[in-house]
Amino acid sequence: MRRLLIILAAICALAVRASGARDDDSTYQRLSKALETLNAVFREINTRYVDNVNPTELADVGVGAMLGYLDPYSEYYVDDETDEIESVTTGSYVGFGITVSNPDSVLTITDVREAGPARKAGIRIGDQLLAIDSVRTDTMQSGNLRPLTRGRAGSTSRLKILREGRSDTLAFDLQRSELDLASIGYSDMLPNNIGYISLERFTRKSGKELRQAIAALRSRSALKGLVVDLRDNPGGLLQAAIDVVETFVPVGSPVVSTRGRYDDSFVEYRSENQPVEPDVPLVLLINEGSASASEIVAGAMQDLDRAVVVGVRSFGKGLVQSIFPLGENAVLKLTTARYYTPSGRCIQRRNYRTDRDEQDTTTYRTARGRRVSATHGIDPDMTVSDSLFSPLVAELMASNLIQRFATRTAAGMTSIETGFMADGKLLDGFVRFVEQQPPRRRSRLLEGIAGVEELASQNKMPKSSISALEGARRLFERDQIQSIRRQQSDILRLLDVEVRTRFATARERDRFFVPLTPSVNCAIEILRTEQYRQLLTSQLPADH
Repeated sequence: MRRLLIILAAICALAVRASGARDDDSTYQRLSKALETLNAVFREINTRYVDNVNPTELADVGVGAMLGYLDPYSEYYVDDETDEIESVTTGSYVGFGITVSNPDSVLTITDVREAGPARKAGIRIGDQLLAIDSVRTDTMQSGNLRPLTRGRAGSTSRLKILREGRSDTLAFDLQRSELDLASIGYSDMLPNNIGYISLERFTRKSGKELRQAIAALRSRSALKGLVVDLRDNPGGLLQAAIDVVETFVPVGSPVVSTRGRYDDSFVEYRSENQPVEPDVPLVLLINEGSASASEIVAGAMQDLDRAVVVGVRSFGKGLVQSIFPLGENAVLKLTTARYYTPSGRCIQRRNYRTDRDEQDTTTYRTARGRRVSATHGIDPDMTVSDSLFSPLVAELMASNLIQRFATRTAAGMTSIETGFMADGKLLDGFVRFVEQQPPRRRSRLLEGIAGVEELASQNKMPKSSISALEGARRLFERDQIQSIRRQQSDILRLLDVEVRTRFATARERDRFFVPLTPSVNCAIEILRTEQYRQLLTSQLPADH
C-alpha cells in the first residue's frame, strides 16, 4: 500500500505543480476524490478478496495500468531495473558484453562486444543461451534477461551454451566487467573519400565519440563528404542529440524545443558550442526504426538545411520523458512534453489517448524556405528502400536458416580457416539442411500450406483435397530448392559473411552490408554530385 501511495502522491504533486495557480481548488478536489477511490478499492481488495493478495504486487499492477493508459513510454522502475536508465546516462554498464534476441523463439546471441568477457571466453554469435547459473533462459524473452546478466563488476556466473553443429553443451564461467555503452557502431571510408559513421544510440558520450570518429576518418584521407547512419537508432538522451547537432551547425542555431501541458512550459534548445565540422557535406540516413533523439537530429539538420535526409519516414516518437526518483529505490519515467523541430513541426506521430495519428495541415518551411512535411516523424528528402535481396533470400534470412547453417558450419572450426570461401560444396550442404527442416522453419508460406493440410486431415476432408494440399506443399518445397540454386551467388555471399561473423562481432556483417545498401549508395551519389546542393535548395513535392 505504501508503494502505491508514494507513486500516487508523486503523480499528484507533479499534476498540481504543472497546474500552478490556475485551478488549484478544482485540481485538488479531483485528485482528492481519485485518491479516496483508489484507497477504498485497494483496501477492499486486500481485506475481502477471496484469495490472499500480495499488496506490493497489486500496487505494481495498478501503477503499470495507470501508466499504460497514458502512453508506452511512461514507466515505473524498481530496484535493479533502474540500471537501464543509469547505463544510458553514464554511458557504461556492467555485464558480459552480449546482445540477444529470439529467432525461432530461442534466446540466441546476436552480437558480442569486442573486448567483453563473452567474446574473450569464446562465446560466438549464433550460440543459444540455455541457462545462467541455475536459471533456464532458452525460452526467455530477450527483454527479461537483464537481471541475470547485470550485477556487480567482478561477480561471476556460469553460462550454459548450445552451439548448433555440436552434440554437447558448452559451459563458460564469465566475470562481469564494466563496459562502455558505445554510441558509434561501424565506421569506415567509402568510395570518393566519403566517410561513413553508424550512430547506434544517444548516450552522454555520443557527441564526443562522433567527433572522435570523424577525426579518425580525416586522419585516413581528405574527407569530401560524410554519411551519418541513424537507421534503427531508437534514441536516448536529449542532450546527446543536441551535442551531435552542435558538431555541424553554427553557434546559436535552434535545435529542438519542448512544449508541455501549459504555454509557459515551452523550452527552446540552441547550439552553444563552436561546430567541429561546419562545412563538410552531410547526408543522414533514417528508417522506420529511427526514433526520438534520432528524429531530433534529423529534423534539426533538415530544417536548418544542413544535411540531406535519405531513407524512409522515421518512427514518430516525439514525447519527452522526465525522471522522478521515488522512495524505496524506485524511479518514475513520465512523459511531460513533446518535441518540436526548429520549423515548429511536432515529431510525435501517434496520439495514444485517442489511438489515432496526429493531424496537422500547417505548412512548415526550412531556413532556406523549403517546404517540409508535417505528417509527424521525419520524412526524408529522398525516399530509398533498403531491400537488398530477392524475396526468397530475404525469407531465408528472416527464417534464420542462413544464420543457423553458418553456426553449424563454424562449429567444427576453432578459427576462420585461411583461404575459407563459401563454395558449391557449402551450397550443397545448405540445400540438404533446408530440405531437412520442417515447413514452419522453411518459410511462412510453407508453414501456412502445411497448417491447412494438417487442418484438412484433422477435419477428415476428402482425400482428393488433402492430396491436392500435399501436392502443393511438395511443389513449393521443390520450387524453393530450385530458387536457391538459381540465386546461389547471393546466398553464398551471405553464407560466407555469416560464417566469418561467428569468429568476430556484428561489425564483420556491417563491413559486408554497408557498401551494398541502397540508401548508402544513394548518399554517395548525392555527395559526389550536384544533387547535394540541388536538394538543399529545392522545394519538396507537395505530397512528399
